[in-house]
Amino acid sequence: MNILKDHSSELQELVDMLEVKARRLELLAVTDVLTGLGNRRLLHRKMDEEVERIGRYGANGFSLVMVDIDWFKRINDTHGHMVGDQILKAVAWHFSKAIRKTDVAVRGGGEEFMMLLSHTSLDAAEVFTDRLRMAVQQHVFAAGVRLSISLGVGEPDFDTPPQVVQ
Repeated sequence: MNILKDHSSELQELVDMLEVKARRLELLAVTDVLTGLGNRRLLHRKMDEEVERIGRYGANGFSLVMVDIDWFKRINDTHGHMVGDQILKAVAWHFSKAIRKTDVAVRGGGEEFMMLLSHTSLDAAEVFTDRLRMAVQQHVFAAGVRLSISLGVGEPDFDTPPQVVQ
């Protein structure tokens, strides 16, 4: 009987360790390594959750913001990729501080980012993007670099059925 109890506690320890590792792997699967923001997989998951929430509760929609750092290749060419990486991390930090806990900011790839703004109308998202654009423009980044960003914002139209493109 004691042998069974010992094995049972050892098995429980192994299960606990595997659960911790599984949570870490799941976090890695939805995180951009450089910036610490989410990645596209996370964005798609959050968009699915938002659509489900809207369908279930008839709640307010969401807006999607797309961001591109203007002339980023020139920064890498002039200052090197290490400075470029520092700038990407700093921009990501600005984005993560600008959004609410219910929103999500992700790195789409390269110098492209996206933000899902939950419960946010197109008009409110435009106000948000103007503030964000100004905050980035006024900041001095690594190596004295100043940036501008281009932003696009949209919201889904749930009254129109999606078009199937073949």
